[in-house]
Amino acid sequence: MTELTAVNPEGGASWTGRKATRHIATAAQVKMLAPRCETCADAVGGKNALQNGWQTTCEHDPYVSFRDRPVRQPIYEDLPDGTKRLLGTETIMVPEAVPNWVQITHSRGTNYGKGIEKALRRGCIFPQQLRSPLWPNGIKRRCQFRDCYGENVKRYNQGWFCSEKEARAVRIAEKGITMEVGGISPESDEKRARMLEEIVV
Repeated sequence: MTELTAVNPEGGASWTGRKATRHIATAAQVKMLAPRCETCADAVGGKNALQNGWQTTCEHDPYVSFRDRPVRQPIYEDLPDGTKRLLGTETIMVPEAVPNWVQITHSRGTNYGKGIEKALRRGCIFPQQLRSPLWPNGIKRRCQFRDCYGENVKRYNQGWFCSEKEARAVRIAEKGITMEVGGISPESDEKRARMLEEIVV
């Protein structure tokens, strides 16, 4: 598999992302940023017509997109005595910059362990490598557990994770062990916990 430390520099700014809520056996998912630009795509007749490496000359911040985030705010009426009456609330849409996150499976059982190499050839970059007006020094490394974007990570044999439990779940997947589902009965929960405790990471 690709040696991640060789192409994944440290550093970067903080970015608040969601964290995993359920620890299932899963392959490591490396968080990268994918290039996207509707302006450049439209100029050449669609994204399928973009040349390899187009993102290197794109001037539209290709690794960052904007989405509307709903924000509720109160509506007041000014009264003659200087006080205010609450009339209700309204929702306004606030543009919010979001990195173009993608999850790349990092496992010998998928793409012969070459998922990272293929992503790099498609123009994906690691978040620490981002150079954007909004994040000029990049974004911190993300957790490599599925659907987890935490940034307070520690290095384990299986990769970078928020917790040892996540590293253990990935190790179980690597070994091809069927993980106890849990949540069915106290016995099932106990067996699941025991499986996680016995795995060495």
